[in-house]
Amino acid sequence: MISNYNWPQPEPLGSYAAIHAVFPINCFNDPLGAFVKALAANTCTDVAMPATVALSAVSYALSGVFCIIGRPGHKEPLVIDSLVVSDPSIMKTPINNAIKKSFDSFLANYNKNSEMMFLRNEANRVNIEKQIYNYQKQPNFDPNVLADLYKQLNAIRNYRKRTMMTEDCTPQMLALQLQYDRTLLILSSESGLLGNFNGRYDSLPNMDLLLKSYSGETYSNSTIKRGTITLDKPYISISLMTQPYMWNRMYATNAFRDSGFIARLIYCFPDNSIKRIYNTPPIPDNVTDNFNSMVVKMLNVKFQRFEAGDFNENTIHLDNKASALYSDFYDNYIQEGLKKQMAICVDRGGKYHGLVLRIAGIIHCMECYDSDVDPDSIDVNELTMKKAINIGKYYEQQAIIAYNYGEEANYIISAKNLLEKVKGKQYRIIKQNDLFNHTRCKLYKNANEFNLLLEYLIDMNYVVREEIPPTNGATRTGHMLYFNPNIFI
Repeated sequence: MISNYNWPQPEPLGSYAAIHAVFPINCFNDPLGAFVKALAANTCTDVAMPATVALSAVSYALSGVFCIIGRPGHKEPLVIDSLVVSDPSIMKTPINNAIKKSFDSFLANYNKNSEMMFLRNEANRVNIEKQIYNYQKQPNFDPNVLADLYKQLNAIRNYRKRTMMTEDCTPQMLALQLQYDRTLLILSSESGLLGNFNGRYDSLPNMDLLLKSYSGETYSNSTIKRGTITLDKPYISISLMTQPYMWNRMYATNAFRDSGFIARLIYCFPDNSIKRIYNTPPIPDNVTDNFNSMVVKMLNVKFQRFEAGDFNENTIHLDNKASALYSDFYDNYIQEGLKKQMAICVDRGGKYHGLVLRIAGIIHCMECYDSDVDPDSIDVNELTMKKAINIGKYYEQQAIIAYNYGEEANYIISAKNLLEKVKGKQYRIIKQNDLFNHTRCKLYKNANEFNLLLEYLIDMNYVVREEIPPTNGATRTGHMLYFNPNIFI
Protein backbone atom coordinates (compact mmCIF):
# COMPACT_ATOMS: atom_id res chain seq x y z
CA MET A 1 0.00 0.00 0.00
CA ILE A 2 1.17 3.51 -0.79
CA SER A 3 2.02 5.44 2.36
CA ASN A 4 3.44 8.90 2.98
CA TYR A 5 2.95 9.73 -0.68
CA ASN A 6 3.60 13.37 -1.48
CA TRP A 7 0.55 14.14 -3.59
CA PRO A 8 1.01 16.97 -6.12
CA GLN A 9 -1.85 19.15 -7.27
CA PRO A 10 -3.60 17.50 -10.24
CA GLU A 11 -3.26 19.20 -13.60
CA PRO A 12 -6.39 21.09 -14.75
CA LEU A 13 -8.43 19.11 -17.26
CA GLY A 14 -9.30 20.93 -20.43
CA SER A 15 -6.63 23.59 -20.31
CA TYR A 16 -6.15 24.94 -23.82
CA ALA A 17 -2.66 25.31 -25.19
CA ALA A 18 -1.62 25.14 -28.82
CA ILE A 19 1.80 25.22 -30.42
CA HIS A 20 1.60 28.30 -32.60
CA ALA A 21 3.05 28.26 -36.07
CA VAL A 22 3.85 31.38 -38.10
CA PHE A 23 1.54 31.94 -41.05
CA PRO A 24 3.54 32.54 -44.27
CA ILE A 25 1.83 35.84 -45.02
CA ASN A 26 4.44 36.74 -47.67
CA CYS A 27 2.87 34.05 -49.84
CA PHE A 28 -0.08 36.42 -50.29
CA ASN A 29 0.66 39.17 -52.78
CA ASP A 30 -0.90 42.56 -52.31
CA PRO A 31 -3.63 43.70 -52.10
CA LEU A 32 -4.72 40.74 -49.93
CA GLY A 33 -1.38 40.45 -48.12
CA ALA A 34 -1.26 44.14 -47.25
CA PHE A 35 -4.90 44.15 -46.10
CA VAL A 36 -4.50 41.09 -43.88
CA LYS A 37 -1.33 42.45 -42.24
CA ALA A 38 -2.97 45.84 -41.61
CA LEU A 39 -6.10 44.19 -40.20
CA ALA A 40 -4.01 42.04 -37.86
CA ALA A 41 -2.16 45.13 -36.60
CA ASN A 42 -5.43 47.02 -36.19
CA THR A 43 -6.99 44.24 -34.09
CA CYS A 44 -3.81 43.11 -32.27
CA THR A 45 -4.27 39.57 -33.51
CA ASP A 46 -2.15 36.86 -35.07
CA VAL A 47 -2.02 37.49 -38.82
CA ALA A 48 -3.10 33.86 -39.36
CA MET A 49 -6.58 34.71 -38.11
CA PRO A 50 -7.62 37.31 -40.74
CA ALA A 51 -5.62 35.45 -43.39
CA THR A 52 -7.66 32.28 -42.87
CA VAL A 53 -11.00 34.11 -42.89
CA ALA A 54 -9.99 36.11 -45.99
CA LEU A 55 -8.94 32.94 -47.83
CA SER A 56 -12.44 31.48 -47.41
CA ALA A 57 -14.10 34.79 -48.32
CA VAL A 58 -12.06 35.21 -51.51
CA SER A 59 -12.79 31.60 -52.43
CA TYR A 60 -16.48 32.52 -52.54
CA ALA A 61 -15.77 35.21 -55.14
CA LEU A 62 -14.13 32.56 -57.35
CA SER A 63 -16.40 29.58 -56.70
CA GLY A 64 -18.45 28.49 -59.66
CA VAL A 65 -16.34 30.67 -61.95
CA PHE A 66 -12.99 28.88 -62.02
CA CYS A 67 -11.68 25.41 -61.27
CA ILE A 68 -8.12 24.10 -61.39
CA ILE A 69 -6.79 20.87 -62.90
CA GLY A 70 -3.79 19.03 -61.46
CA ARG A 71 -3.82 16.26 -64.05
CA PRO A 72 -6.49 14.66 -66.27
CA GLY A 73 -9.19 13.38 -63.97
CA HIS A 74 -8.25 15.56 -60.99
CA LYS A 75 -10.17 18.82 -60.86
CA GLU A 76 -10.75 21.03 -57.83
CA PRO A 77 -13.17 23.95 -57.37
CA LEU A 78 -11.78 27.03 -55.66
CA VAL A 79 -13.68 26.55 -52.40
CA ILE A 80 -12.07 26.80 -48.95
CA ASP A 81 -13.87 25.93 -45.68
CA SER A 82 -12.15 27.11 -42.51
CA LEU A 83 -12.46 27.03 -38.74
CA VAL A 84 -10.64 29.45 -36.44
CA VAL A 85 -10.33 28.17 -32.85
CA SER A 86 -9.38 30.81 -30.30
CA ASP A 87 -10.11 32.03 -26.80
CA PRO A 88 -13.06 34.36 -26.10
CA SER A 89 -12.71 38.08 -26.81
CA ILE A 90 -10.02 37.70 -29.47
CA MET A 91 -11.55 40.20 -31.92
CA LYS A 92 -13.50 37.63 -33.91
CA THR A 93 -16.34 39.95 -34.89
CA PRO A 94 -14.15 42.97 -35.88
CA ILE A 95 -12.08 40.73 -38.18
CA ASN A 96 -15.16 39.23 -39.80
CA ASN A 97 -16.83 42.62 -40.21
CA ALA A 98 -13.74 44.17 -41.82
CA ILE A 99 -13.54 41.38 -44.40
CA LYS A 100 -17.31 41.25 -44.99
CA LYS A 101 -17.53 44.97 -45.63
CA SER A 102 -16.31 44.81 -49.24
CA PHE A 103 -18.67 41.93 -50.03
CA ASP A 104 -21.66 43.60 -48.36
CA SER A 105 -20.99 46.85 -50.18
CA PHE A 106 -20.78 45.14 -53.57
CA LEU A 107 -24.02 43.23 -53.00
CA ALA A 108 -25.92 46.32 -51.87
CA ASN A 109 -24.80 48.22 -54.99
CA TYR A 110 -25.56 45.29 -57.27
CA ASN A 111 -29.08 44.80 -55.93
CA LYS A 112 -29.78 48.52 -56.11
CA ASN A 113 -28.50 48.88 -59.69
CA SER A 114 -30.35 45.74 -60.81
CA GLU A 115 -33.71 46.64 -59.31
CA MET A 116 -35.41 47.26 -62.66
CA MET A 117 -34.10 43.96 -64.03
CA PHE A 118 -35.49 42.12 -61.01
CA LEU A 119 -38.90 43.78 -61.39
CA ARG A 120 -39.05 43.15 -65.13
CA ASN A 121 -38.10 39.50 -64.81
CA GLU A 122 -40.53 38.94 -61.95
CA ALA A 123 -43.33 40.48 -64.03
CA ASN A 124 -42.46 38.11 -66.88
CA ARG A 125 -42.57 35.16 -64.50
CA VAL A 126 -45.97 36.18 -63.15
CA ASN A 127 -47.29 36.54 -66.71
CA ILE A 128 -46.08 33.06 -67.71
CA GLU A 129 -47.40 31.52 -64.48
CA LYS A 130 -50.84 32.96 -65.31
CA GLN A 131 -50.60 31.48 -68.81
CA ILE A 132 -49.75 28.09 -67.33
CA TYR A 133 -52.64 28.31 -64.88
CA ASN A 134 -55.17 29.27 -67.54
CA TYR A 135 -53.88 26.77 -70.09
CA GLN A 136 -54.13 23.87 -67.64
CA LYS A 137 -57.83 24.62 -67.17
CA GLN A 138 -58.48 23.99 -70.86
CA PRO A 139 -59.84 20.56 -71.74
CA ASN A 140 -57.45 18.33 -73.68
CA PHE A 141 -54.51 20.77 -73.47
CA ASP A 142 -51.36 19.94 -75.40
CA PRO A 143 -48.59 18.74 -73.02
CA ASN A 144 -45.96 20.05 -75.45
CA VAL A 145 -47.33 23.59 -75.20
CA LEU A 146 -47.41 23.32 -71.40
CA ALA A 147 -43.84 22.02 -71.35
CA ASP A 148 -42.74 24.96 -73.49
CA LEU A 149 -44.35 27.41 -71.06
CA TYR A 150 -42.54 25.79 -68.12
CA LYS A 151 -39.31 25.97 -70.09
CA GLN A 152 -39.81 29.70 -70.61
CA LEU A 153 -40.57 30.13 -66.89
CA ASN A 154 -37.44 28.27 -65.78
CA ALA A 155 -35.29 30.26 -68.22
CA ILE A 156 -36.06 33.51 -66.40
CA ARG A 157 -33.35 34.19 -63.84
CA ASN A 158 -32.49 37.17 -61.66
CA TYR A 159 -36.06 37.93 -60.64
CA ARG A 160 -35.31 38.93 -57.04
CA LYS A 161 -32.49 40.39 -55.01
CA ARG A 162 -29.33 38.32 -54.73
CA THR A 163 -28.11 36.85 -51.46
CA MET A 164 -24.42 36.41 -50.81
CA MET A 165 -24.02 35.52 -47.14
CA THR A 166 -25.88 33.67 -44.44
CA GLU A 167 -25.05 33.10 -40.79
CA ASP A 168 -27.87 30.95 -39.45
CA CYS A 169 -30.29 28.80 -41.42
CA THR A 170 -31.59 25.26 -41.65
CA PRO A 171 -30.38 22.82 -44.32
CA GLN A 172 -33.72 23.21 -46.07
CA MET A 173 -33.50 27.01 -46.22
CA LEU A 174 -29.89 26.82 -47.35
CA ALA A 175 -30.93 24.57 -50.23
CA LEU A 176 -33.63 27.05 -51.26
CA GLN A 177 -31.11 29.91 -51.21
CA LEU A 178 -28.66 27.91 -53.31
CA GLN A 179 -31.38 27.05 -55.79
CA TYR A 180 -31.50 30.73 -56.70
CA ASP A 181 -28.02 32.04 -55.85
CA ARG A 182 -26.04 28.85 -56.66
CA THR A 183 -23.11 29.85 -54.41
CA LEU A 184 -23.04 31.23 -50.87
CA LEU A 185 -20.61 32.47 -48.24
CA ILE A 186 -21.05 31.56 -44.57
CA LEU A 187 -18.92 33.94 -42.55
CA SER A 188 -19.66 33.83 -38.84
CA SER A 189 -17.87 34.61 -35.60
CA GLU A 190 -19.73 31.68 -34.03
CA SER A 191 -20.12 28.03 -35.02
CA GLY A 192 -23.70 27.57 -33.82
CA LEU A 193 -24.97 27.16 -37.37
CA LEU A 194 -23.43 23.69 -37.49
CA GLY A 195 -25.93 22.56 -34.87
CA ASN A 196 -28.66 23.02 -37.48
CA PHE A 197 -27.00 20.31 -39.56
CA ASN A 198 -26.52 18.01 -36.58
CA GLY A 199 -30.22 17.48 -35.96
CA ARG A 200 -31.13 20.57 -33.92
CA TYR A 201 -34.48 20.86 -35.71
CA ASP A 202 -34.66 17.35 -37.14
CA SER A 203 -34.27 14.01 -35.48
CA LEU A 204 -31.28 13.06 -37.65
CA PRO A 205 -28.13 14.91 -38.80
CA ASN A 206 -28.24 16.30 -42.34
CA MET A 207 -24.69 16.87 -43.53
CA ASP A 208 -25.25 16.05 -47.20
CA LEU A 209 -25.54 19.62 -48.49
CA LEU A 210 -22.43 20.86 -46.63
CA LEU A 211 -20.41 17.94 -47.94
CA LYS A 212 -21.52 18.24 -51.55
CA SER A 213 -21.15 22.02 -51.62
CA TYR A 214 -17.43 21.58 -50.92
CA SER A 215 -16.83 19.81 -54.22
CA GLY A 216 -19.84 20.96 -56.24
CA GLU A 217 -21.54 17.57 -56.45
CA THR A 218 -25.17 17.47 -57.54
CA TYR A 219 -27.50 17.66 -54.54
CA SER A 220 -31.08 16.41 -54.53
CA ASN A 221 -33.60 16.48 -51.71
CA SER A 222 -37.28 15.54 -51.74
CA THR A 223 -39.91 16.51 -49.17
CA ILE A 224 -43.69 16.30 -49.14
CA LYS A 225 -44.12 20.04 -48.67
CA ARG A 226 -41.44 21.39 -51.02
CA GLY A 227 -41.23 18.60 -53.54
CA THR A 228 -37.82 17.87 -55.07
CA ILE A 229 -34.96 20.36 -55.00
CA THR A 230 -32.03 19.56 -57.28
CA LEU A 231 -28.89 21.68 -57.18
CA ASP A 232 -26.26 21.45 -59.90
CA LYS A 233 -22.79 22.47 -58.73
CA PRO A 234 -23.75 24.08 -55.42
CA TYR A 235 -20.83 25.78 -53.67
CA ILE A 236 -20.62 27.11 -50.11
CA SER A 237 -17.47 28.76 -48.81
CA ILE A 238 -17.46 28.54 -45.02
CA SER A 239 -15.47 30.43 -42.40
CA LEU A 240 -16.45 29.90 -38.78
CA MET A 241 -14.85 31.01 -35.54
CA THR A 242 -15.28 29.14 -32.31
CA GLN A 243 -13.88 28.53 -28.85
CA PRO A 244 -11.87 25.45 -27.85
CA TYR A 245 -14.75 23.80 -25.99
CA MET A 246 -16.93 23.99 -29.13
CA TRP A 247 -14.18 22.39 -31.18
CA ASN A 248 -14.10 19.58 -28.61
CA ARG A 249 -17.81 19.02 -29.14
CA MET A 250 -17.45 19.08 -32.90
CA TYR A 251 -14.63 16.57 -32.82
CA ALA A 252 -16.59 14.24 -30.54
CA THR A 253 -19.73 14.45 -32.72
CA ASN A 254 -20.08 11.44 -35.00
CA ALA A 255 -21.98 13.39 -37.66
CA PHE A 256 -19.07 15.78 -38.18
CA ARG A 257 -16.26 13.26 -37.77
CA ASP A 258 -17.63 10.22 -39.58
CA SER A 259 -19.06 12.17 -42.50
CA GLY A 260 -15.66 13.65 -43.34
CA PHE A 261 -16.79 17.22 -42.71
CA ILE A 262 -13.98 18.08 -40.29
CA ALA A 263 -11.49 16.59 -42.76
CA ARG A 264 -12.57 19.24 -45.29
CA LEU A 265 -11.79 22.18 -43.00
CA ILE A 266 -8.59 24.13 -42.70
CA TYR A 267 -7.81 25.05 -39.11
CA CYS A 268 -6.29 28.06 -37.45
CA PHE A 269 -5.21 28.10 -33.79
CA PRO A 270 -3.94 31.70 -33.62
CA ASP A 271 -1.45 32.99 -31.07
CA ASN A 272 -3.66 34.63 -28.44
CA SER A 273 -0.75 36.00 -26.42
CA ILE A 274 -0.29 39.13 -28.54
CA LYS A 275 -0.52 42.18 -26.29
CA ARG A 276 -3.66 44.27 -26.78
CA ILE A 277 -3.34 48.04 -26.97
CA TYR A 278 -6.06 50.68 -27.25
CA ASN A 279 -4.56 53.02 -29.86
CA THR A 280 -4.00 50.56 -32.67
CA PRO A 281 -2.88 51.70 -36.15
CA PRO A 282 -5.83 52.19 -38.51
CA ILE A 283 -5.97 50.30 -41.78
CA PRO A 284 -4.67 52.75 -44.42
CA ASP A 285 -7.36 53.91 -46.86
CA ASN A 286 -5.34 52.87 -49.89
CA VAL A 287 -4.93 49.34 -48.48
CA THR A 288 -8.67 49.04 -47.93
CA ASP A 289 -9.40 50.53 -51.37
CA ASN A 290 -7.05 48.11 -53.11
CA PHE A 291 -8.58 45.11 -51.34
CA ASN A 292 -12.06 46.36 -52.13
CA SER A 293 -11.11 46.86 -55.79
CA MET A 294 -9.88 43.26 -56.05
CA VAL A 295 -13.09 41.91 -54.50
CA VAL A 296 -15.24 44.03 -56.81
CA LYS A 297 -13.37 42.80 -59.90
CA MET A 298 -13.88 39.19 -58.89
CA LEU A 299 -17.54 39.60 -57.98
CA ASN A 300 -18.32 41.59 -61.13
CA VAL A 301 -17.10 38.69 -63.27
CA LYS A 302 -19.01 36.18 -61.16
CA PHE A 303 -22.32 38.04 -61.09
CA GLN A 304 -22.21 38.99 -64.77
CA ARG A 305 -21.64 35.37 -65.77
CA PHE A 306 -24.39 34.09 -63.52
CA GLU A 307 -26.69 36.84 -64.78
CA ALA A 308 -26.14 35.58 -68.33
CA GLY A 309 -26.74 31.98 -67.31
CA ASP A 310 -23.12 30.94 -67.83
CA PHE A 311 -22.51 28.38 -65.09
CA ASN A 312 -19.57 26.58 -66.67
CA GLU A 313 -16.34 26.92 -64.71
CA ASN A 314 -13.33 28.19 -66.62
CA THR A 315 -10.36 25.85 -66.24
CA ILE A 316 -6.97 26.83 -64.84
CA HIS A 317 -3.98 24.61 -65.66
CA LEU A 318 -0.50 24.18 -64.23
CA ASP A 319 2.58 24.85 -66.33
CA ASN A 320 5.21 22.10 -66.62
CA LYS A 321 7.36 23.26 -63.69
CA ALA A 322 4.39 23.78 -61.39
CA SER A 323 3.03 20.37 -62.36
CA ALA A 324 6.37 18.67 -61.64
CA LEU A 325 6.66 20.41 -58.26
CA TYR A 326 3.09 19.47 -57.34
CA SER A 327 3.59 15.82 -58.34
CA ASP A 328 6.80 15.61 -56.31
CA PHE A 329 5.05 17.15 -53.30
CA TYR A 330 2.30 14.55 -53.53
CA ASP A 331 4.57 11.56 -54.14
CA ASN A 332 7.38 12.28 -51.70
CA TYR A 333 5.94 14.55 -49.01
CA ILE A 334 2.24 13.86 -48.56
CA GLN A 335 2.45 10.08 -48.95
CA GLU A 336 5.29 9.85 -46.45
CA GLY A 337 3.61 12.32 -44.10
CA LEU A 338 0.45 10.22 -43.94
CA LYS A 339 2.53 7.48 -42.32
CA LYS A 340 4.29 9.83 -39.90
CA GLN A 341 3.24 13.28 -38.69
CA MET A 342 -0.21 13.19 -40.34
CA ALA A 343 -1.12 9.72 -39.10
CA ILE A 344 -3.51 11.20 -36.54
CA CYS A 345 -5.45 13.03 -39.27
CA VAL A 346 -5.12 10.58 -42.12
CA ASP A 347 -8.71 11.28 -43.23
CA ARG A 348 -7.78 14.92 -43.81
CA GLY A 349 -4.43 13.89 -45.30
CA GLY A 350 -6.30 12.33 -48.20
CA LYS A 351 -7.59 15.81 -49.09
CA TYR A 352 -4.28 17.59 -48.52
CA HIS A 353 -3.17 17.64 -52.16
CA GLY A 354 -6.57 18.94 -53.24
CA LEU A 355 -6.32 21.77 -50.71
CA VAL A 356 -2.90 22.81 -52.02
CA LEU A 357 -4.24 22.81 -55.56
CA ARG A 358 -7.20 24.99 -54.53
CA ILE A 359 -4.90 27.46 -52.75
CA ALA A 360 -2.67 27.62 -55.83
CA GLY A 361 -5.71 28.44 -57.95
CA ILE A 362 -6.85 31.19 -55.58
CA ILE A 363 -3.39 32.80 -55.38
CA HIS A 364 -3.14 32.59 -59.17
CA CYS A 365 -6.52 34.29 -59.63
CA MET A 366 -5.68 37.09 -57.20
CA GLU A 367 -2.41 37.80 -58.99
CA CYS A 368 -4.13 37.75 -62.37
CA TYR A 369 -6.92 40.09 -61.30
CA ASP A 370 -4.33 42.46 -59.86
CA SER A 371 -2.64 42.50 -63.29
CA ASP A 372 -5.94 42.71 -65.23
CA VAL A 373 -5.30 39.30 -66.81
CA ASP A 374 -7.91 36.56 -67.24
CA PRO A 375 -6.85 33.77 -64.84
CA ASP A 376 -7.63 31.03 -67.37
CA SER A 377 -5.51 32.68 -70.07
CA ILE A 378 -2.19 31.75 -68.41
CA ASP A 379 -1.06 28.71 -66.44
CA VAL A 380 -0.13 28.53 -62.77
CA ASN A 381 3.64 28.89 -62.47
CA GLU A 382 6.18 27.25 -60.18
CA LEU A 383 6.43 30.22 -57.79
CA THR A 384 2.68 30.24 -57.20
CA MET A 385 2.76 26.51 -56.49
CA LYS A 386 5.60 27.01 -53.98
CA LYS A 387 3.48 29.61 -52.18
CA ALA A 388 0.50 27.24 -52.11
CA ILE A 389 2.64 24.43 -50.70
CA ASN A 390 4.02 26.70 -47.95
CA ILE A 391 0.51 27.76 -46.96
CA GLY A 392 -0.60 24.13 -47.16
CA LYS A 393 2.16 23.11 -44.75
CA TYR A 394 0.96 25.74 -42.27
CA TYR A 395 -2.54 24.28 -42.36
CA GLU A 396 -1.07 20.79 -42.07
CA GLN A 397 0.49 21.80 -38.74
CA GLN A 398 -2.79 23.36 -37.63
CA ALA A 399 -4.75 20.22 -38.54
CA ILE A 400 -2.38 18.08 -36.47
CA ILE A 401 -2.92 20.45 -33.52
CA ALA A 402 -6.70 20.30 -34.05
CA TYR A 403 -6.84 16.52 -34.18
CA ASN A 404 -4.50 16.10 -31.21
CA TYR A 405 -6.53 18.55 -29.22
CA GLY A 406 -9.75 16.79 -30.24
CA GLU A 407 -8.40 13.40 -29.24
CA GLU A 408 -7.32 14.78 -25.87
CA ALA A 409 -10.77 16.33 -25.49
CA ASN A 410 -12.34 12.87 -25.73
CA TYR A 411 -10.20 11.81 -22.77
CA ILE A 412 -11.12 14.99 -20.91
CA ILE A 413 -14.85 14.37 -21.27
CA SER A 414 -14.47 10.77 -20.09
CA ALA A 415 -12.07 11.77 -17.31
CA LYS A 416 -14.39 14.42 -15.89
CA ASN A 417 -17.25 11.93 -15.96
CA LEU A 418 -15.21 9.30 -14.11
CA LEU A 419 -13.89 11.77 -11.52
CA GLU A 420 -17.43 12.96 -10.75
CA LYS A 421 -18.41 9.35 -10.00
CA VAL A 422 -15.26 8.79 -7.93
CA LYS A 423 -15.93 11.91 -5.85
CA GLY A 424 -19.62 11.14 -5.53
CA LYS A 425 -18.98 7.60 -4.26
CA GLN A 426 -15.83 8.59 -2.32
CA TYR A 427 -13.73 5.93 -4.06
CA ARG A 428 -10.41 6.96 -2.52
CA ILE A 429 -8.87 3.49 -2.76
CA ILE A 430 -10.38 0.86 -5.04
CA LYS A 431 -9.36 -2.02 -7.27
CA GLN A 432 -9.23 -1.15 -10.95
CA ASN A 433 -11.63 -3.92 -11.98
CA ASP A 434 -14.11 -2.90 -9.30
CA LEU A 435 -14.02 0.74 -10.42
CA PHE A 436 -14.56 -0.30 -14.02
CA ASN A 437 -17.60 -2.38 -13.09
CA HIS A 438 -19.06 0.35 -10.87
CA THR A 439 -18.64 3.20 -13.36
CA ARG A 440 -18.99 1.53 -16.76
CA CYS A 441 -20.75 3.73 -19.29
CA LYS A 442 -20.74 4.51 -23.01
CA LEU A 443 -17.69 6.79 -22.64
CA TYR A 444 -15.45 3.75 -22.12
CA LYS A 445 -16.93 0.63 -23.64
CA ASN A 446 -14.38 -1.94 -22.55
CA ALA A 447 -11.50 -2.57 -20.15
CA ASN A 448 -8.88 -1.48 -22.69
CA GLU A 449 -10.49 1.94 -23.17
CA PHE A 450 -10.87 2.27 -19.41
CA ASN A 451 -7.19 1.45 -18.93
CA LEU A 452 -6.17 4.15 -21.44
CA LEU A 453 -8.33 6.63 -19.55
CA LEU A 454 -6.65 5.73 -16.26
CA GLU A 455 -3.21 6.18 -17.83
CA TYR A 456 -4.27 9.68 -18.87
CA LEU A 457 -5.41 10.44 -15.30
CA ILE A 458 -2.15 9.04 -13.92
CA ASP A 459 -0.21 11.40 -16.20
CA MET A 460 -2.36 14.29 -14.93
CA ASN A 461 -1.66 13.38 -11.25
CA TYR A 462 -5.22 12.36 -10.38
CA VAL A 463 -4.47 8.77 -9.43
CA VAL A 464 -1.60 6.42 -8.61
CA ARG A 465 -1.75 2.76 -9.58
CA GLU A 466 -0.07 -0.07 -7.69
CA GLU A 467 0.23 -3.69 -8.75
CA ILE A 468 -1.23 -6.18 -6.28
CA PRO A 469 -0.91 -9.99 -6.09
CA PRO A 470 -3.69 -12.29 -7.36
CA THR A 471 -6.62 -12.90 -5.02
CA ASN A 472 -9.48 -15.43 -4.79
CA GLY A 473 -7.63 -18.09 -6.76
CA ALA A 474 -6.88 -15.80 -9.71
CA THR A 475 -3.63 -16.24 -11.63
CA ARG A 476 -3.17 -12.67 -12.82
CA THR A 477 -1.98 -9.75 -10.76
CA GLY A 478 -4.38 -6.89 -10.24
CA HIS A 479 -4.15 -3.14 -9.68
CA MET A 480 -5.12 -0.98 -6.76
CA LEU A 481 -5.97 2.65 -7.47
CA TYR A 482 -5.23 5.48 -5.03
CA PHE A 483 -6.97 8.75 -5.95
CA ASN A 484 -5.38 12.08 -5.17
CA PRO A 485 -6.89 13.39 -1.90
CA ASN A 486 -6.87 16.91 -3.34
CA ILE A 487 -9.76 16.07 -5.67
CA PHE A 488 -12.06 15.37 -2.70
CA ILE A 489 -11.53 18.78 -1.11
